[in-house]
Amino acid sequence: MQTIVMQQTQKIQLDPELMATLEELQESLDDNLTDRVNDAINDAVTALLEEFNDQKLDQEQAAFEAMHAQLVRTHLGQFVAIHQRKLIDADVNQRSLYIRVHRNHPHTVIGIFPVRESSRMPVHHHIGSRKTNSV
Repeated sequence: MQTIVMQQTQKIQLDPELMATLEELQESLDDNLTDRVNDAINDAVTALLEEFNDQKLDQEQAAFEAMHAQLVRTHLGQFVAIHQRKLIDADVNQRSLYIRVHRNHPHTVIGIFPVRESSRMPVHHHIGSRKTNSV
C-alpha cells in the first residue's frame, strides 16, 4: 500500500484496491498513459490543496478581524503575519515580512495583512502557493 507520512499522527493512504489496479495497469500501459494517470492524480491533489489553502486563509482573515482592535493599538501602519489564528510576525516593510515568513514557513499558507484604522480590504498572501493579492 502506498503511504505518504505527513506527520507522526497523520498519513495519507491510497485505497488498496485502487493501488492494486494502478500497479496492474502500470505494467501494461505505455509511458504516455502512465504519465496521464500521474498528471490526473497530481491535478486532483493540487485542486484539493488549493481549496484547503483558501479555507485556511479565510480562517486567518477571521482571526485578523477578531484581533484588529488590539493590532491597531500595537501595530498600526505595519503588516502582520497570522498563522493558526495567532500573530507570528510583523514589519513595516511588507516585502521583508513576506520573505522572512516564507523562509520560516515555505509550504504553509500564512495571512499577511496591513494594520490600518479600518480592517477592510486586507492584503492576502498564500505563502507556499502561487496566489497573492496586493494593495
